[in-house]
Amino acid sequence: MNPIASLPEAEVVQCVFTDQVEPPMPALRLRWPAEASPSRLWTLPAGTSRIGPPPSQFGIVIRRLASDSYLVRLIWEDSYLDWRHLRRAEIRQTCIGAILTAIGTRLEDMLEQPIMPRTMPSIPINSPGKAA
Repeated sequence: MNPIASLPEAEVVQCVFTDQVEPPMPALRLRWPAEASPSRLWTLPAGTSRIGPPPSQFGIVIRRLASDSYLVRLIWEDSYLDWRHLRRAEIRQTCIGAILTAIGTRLEDMLEQPIMPRTMPSIPINSPGKAA
C-alpha cells in the first residue's frame, strides 16, 4: 500500500527539459502549499527512499515493456534514478502515485499505456523523385 495516501495539489511553476540525463527528459518545477512541506520519508522503487519535503523538481517517464514490466526514469530534485523491469505492484507501493495525483496525473493511466517495443521500428524513407 502507498505509504503517502494523499498530498495537497502542487502548483506547476515551470516545465523544463533536462539534458543532464541521457536521453534528455521532461521535468516540472513545483511549488507545494505549506501543509505539504514537512520532512517525511518518500518511498521509491527497489527499496530506494528520500527524506525531506516533497520534490520541487520532479520528472518521470514510465515505459511499459511487457504486460507487467516497466522501465521507470525519475528526476527527484537534482537526482536521477532509473529502474528496469519493475512490476506494477512495485510501482504502486511507492509515493509516485501520490505525487502524480498532486500534479493532476493518474498513475493508473501511465501503467495502462500500450506495450512499447525495445527498439522503434525503422521507417523506410524514400528520396524525392524515387518510387517506393
